[in-house]
Amino acid sequence: MSKFLEIRIRLLAAIAIGLATALVVHAFTRDSSTSGHSWWRYASPRTESDPVVSLSGEDPSSSSSDDAAAFATPTTPSLRSGALLIDGGDYTGPDDTPTPAVPATVTPSTAPDGEDDTDSASQKGKGGATVNTPVPTSSSESDQDDFMVGGWTRRGGAYLPSNPSGDGGLPWVGGQARGYAMLYALQPQARPVVETNVAALLSARVQEPYIAVLVDGTFGNDFGYLRELITRLNADGRNLHLGLYLANGPAQRRYRNPPYEAPFVRTSPEEFRREIRRSNSDAQIQYLNIIADARRLFEYNILTNPKAKNYAIVMLEDNLDRDSFRAMSNLAREQLEAVATIVRNPCKGCYDGNDDESLGYAVEEHLVERFELLKGGDGYTLDGQSFAYPTEITVGKAVTPEQLISLLKGAYQRNLRYFGLWRHSWQGTGEGVPLTDPKSRVYTPSNPDEMEFEIQAIRAGLPVVNSDDDVQVDAEDGQFFDQMGSEAR
Repeated sequence: MSKFLEIRIRLLAAIAIGLATALVVHAFTRDSSTSGHSWWRYASPRTESDPVVSLSGEDPSSSSSDDAAAFATPTTPSLRSGALLIDGGDYTGPDDTPTPAVPATVTPSTAPDGEDDTDSASQKGKGGATVNTPVPTSSSESDQDDFMVGGWTRRGGAYLPSNPSGDGGLPWVGGQARGYAMLYALQPQARPVVETNVAALLSARVQEPYIAVLVDGTFGNDFGYLRELITRLNADGRNLHLGLYLANGPAQRRYRNPPYEAPFVRTSPEEFRREIRRSNSDAQIQYLNIIADARRLFEYNILTNPKAKNYAIVMLEDNLDRDSFRAMSNLAREQLEAVATIVRNPCKGCYDGNDDESLGYAVEEHLVERFELLKGGDGYTLDGQSFAYPTEITVGKAVTPEQLISLLKGAYQRNLRYFGLWRHSWQGTGEGVPLTDPKSRVYTPSNPDEMEFEIQAIRAGLPVVNSDDDVQVDAEDGQFFDQMGSEAR
């Protein structure tokens, strides 16, 4: 073979090897989702700080050639911390893990009674209705930050006032504590609902804001965050009325299969009644530990504002008879009498042996049909019995907008201490929806239109307080209802 021919053969072989190598590279770097090349995929594993190709949620193959550059623009993903705006800064709780995804299917409940968190639904034909089942917020919506809707800015999944003062120009009202029964306040995944509730409450400009929280551990124990709320709700001349539920009666009624981790939830009501009366029993020791946590929170509320008020609710919708209530109220009074008013929240008829003997203490009720039993100094919340917005079609046994306003005005006329709003969707529950662990629920906050209704409802029937601290009747009271959602009814 001549030397010239040998050179030509080697040259052709080199070209063939090069072409084969190029085809292999092409195959491994081709992105099947875009029918193009993705050099980021062919690189080393991407870290959180690496850029990614933004597709803006659309299919670039359907876009014009003029838009191609927009789809190929590298962006840097922002870290998700779940931080929320608090007094101009960011608050990050101890658990910033994103809320787990909601399953696409629902498994029928195996609970024997189908009760919701507050168990009002277990009272046959009495209440526990919901307006709508909580629906998971899409990631494209929940991840958006700092966009405005009317006078509200969405941040961290919550709606906050765009106006720094947050008052909307409303005059101050007073004479009764109004607000929210936010049992879920300590649950990190419920933070957007809590922040939205608080934003509406602050915007309502009621001098006595009210919140009620379950502190036995059912929804976590982020007491640092609760102290933040106490500080904010006592600011600008407000006097916070703070209610703390010390045990979870509805959870205890599911003692065979409770979806919670909290004291007493795996003890039958009969056994608990016996044990709580026995001196130095484990039940008493556990209850005293919860009371100690509550006392520190109550003391913080009074230290923040000496005009603030505290309410120690012995057990949420309790399973007690007279003797067991006497034992629990004595334990609470010995430790809390100096800082809080002791309250009984009975659930007569929810479980065999339950009664509603108050022994002279204040009473809190949750059902419309028991509203007439309340007297001056008692309290009322809708916990377990949702209300409907004017734009909603009322279903089940939900409280209609007209009923809600009537109840609020009646509460003021009866001289009740407080009134709290509540909805299933805020607590991640729904009519006919099996209860799940609080960490895995979807907590759905109100939208701006719903917040506006809540603000006006919180103010309904309360007198306006002018700058001279004289009280006058609100001439505009009641007009808002005809202006909201009348077309939808």
